[in-house]
Amino acid sequence: MAQAEDAFGIILRGEADPVQLYLALVNTGQAQQQQDIADVATAARSSLDSLYADAIAKGKAPTFNSKTTTGTYIDLSGFASRTLSAIALNTGDQFSTAEADEAKSALRSKSGAALLAGFQAAAGAAHQEKSPIRVIRMGLYFLLALMIYAHWNDLKRFGVIEKILSFF
Repeated sequence: MAQAEDAFGIILRGEADPVQLYLALVNTGQAQQQQDIADVATAARSSLDSLYADAIAKGKAPTFNSKTTTGTYIDLSGFASRTLSAIALNTGDQFSTAEADEAKSALRSKSGAALLAGFQAAAGAAHQEKSPIRVIRMGLYFLLALMIYAHWNDLKRFGVIEKILSFF
């Protein structure tokens, strides 16, 4: 994959460049259409029901309390972000308030971990670059990438993604 330089003058390499990776997937026909959010919500409901049934079969009450000693902790951290979003938004009015709140908490944890990893990566790269301007540029690039990821469907629907890709 060829090197590209972003609008901030940062050279993007290989898998570190999400735009180039997406373009490569599109060019090879591997980019997938996202599943409808209603279908994601239905699958999430089935998964939660299965987790609840497993807990009950073991004679324990399902709970979102990670410190439980009597129940079975229902851990949503392994769910995909899109699935957690479907639960948090109560898509199709299929989820309880407790489920939606737990999904929101799991999403916040994932976002925080991704943000921390991005800053650590930027700090590592900045250490190699030894330029404060480059550190700021890398941080801005990461925040832009995070915003694009968080709002991908809306940006795509309004044609913003195509405009961004036209710069490359």
